[in-house]
Amino acid sequence: MKGSMEIRPKSLTERESLVLCSVVQKFIQDGVPVASRNLAEMPELNVSSATIRNILFQLEAYGLLTHPHTSAGRIPTQEGYRYYVDHLMSFKVPGKDFQIELETLVHQFARDLEILIDKTSHFLGEMSTALVLISLPNFRHAKVKDINLVQLGSQRILLVVEMTAGPIKTAALQIDSQLSPKLLKDAEAILRDLFVERTLADIVDQQLQEMPKLGPEFQFVQQILANAFNIFNGLNSTEYKSYGTHQLIQYPEFANAREIEPVLEAVEAGRVYQLLPATRITGSPRIMIGGEIGLAALAHFSLISRKYRNPFIEGSIHILGPTRMAYDKICGLVEYTAEAVAKNIGVEIIG
Repeated sequence: MKGSMEIRPKSLTERESLVLCSVVQKFIQDGVPVASRNLAEMPELNVSSATIRNILFQLEAYGLLTHPHTSAGRIPTQEGYRYYVDHLMSFKVPGKDFQIELETLVHQFARDLEILIDKTSHFLGEMSTALVLISLPNFRHAKVKDINLVQLGSQRILLVVEMTAGPIKTAALQIDSQLSPKLLKDAEAILRDLFVERTLADIVDQQLQEMPKLGPEFQFVQQILANAFNIFNGLNSTEYKSYGTHQLIQYPEFANAREIEPVLEAVEAGRVYQLLPATRITGSPRIMIGGEIGLAALAHFSLISRKYRNPFIEGSIHILGPTRMAYDKICGLVEYTAEAVAKNIGVEIIG
């Protein structure tokens, strides 16, 4: 009968909801099947053992609980976790110690985004006891504010690209021909006409069409353009900082190394994007449980994701752990961290 009845919002009685919530929370805490006698000892339930057994039987019939073998207690199914997070759970606001330590960290490193994201991933990983993946902000929607060419020598220049958001990028170039100040100014004007006030997305998507037809005296501009596109492509890429693979190994459900081998390989090879499906921006952390992630290798994992962005840049925070993760606590950590990081790099949380 398992899975034969579709559960809809508010379809459980108050007692059924309370028992399901108790089973999920106790299994998350202890990691062992929950027996009816354990539930009967919980004063908040205040019902007889016989009533609890009947409710457990009904929840199992709904497909929300199951039991590993005949004599074992119950554990939540993927559908049970989903009902719990959708209808029974509230985010836990992180404690003051967490808030103070995180605020101190982001203020200290706000001027260096790479260090900030790296430090934040370590801190959040320790607090969540899971694998944390945080992307550096992507500047795809920022516009080119200005481009300058600075002469360093007769055949050497510095290309300087300034965006409406993000760091100023530079590249030192050795040019094949002699450069006069006038020629450099004319080349600078060509680059500004091509790129200033255009978004990074537009430039990168159209880069094969950007090469202008130039006279012989401006052939060196092609060399500058190639380096400019290297800068633009770098700003358009997504790089992740990760922390916490060692913490996954400590969970009993991952005692078999094959369960987490794909995750370890992706992190070690710098391909963490393989663990992340496209994440829709929502007003709160998005929770994907087991098969909902859509990757066979992550069937026994849950993924909590939260994006941050403004009209110019965006980034994301992801926490990967077992389906038996403390969803209420971790969602609160992700939400607070996203707000703190966003505030300190000048971006707003999307609601």
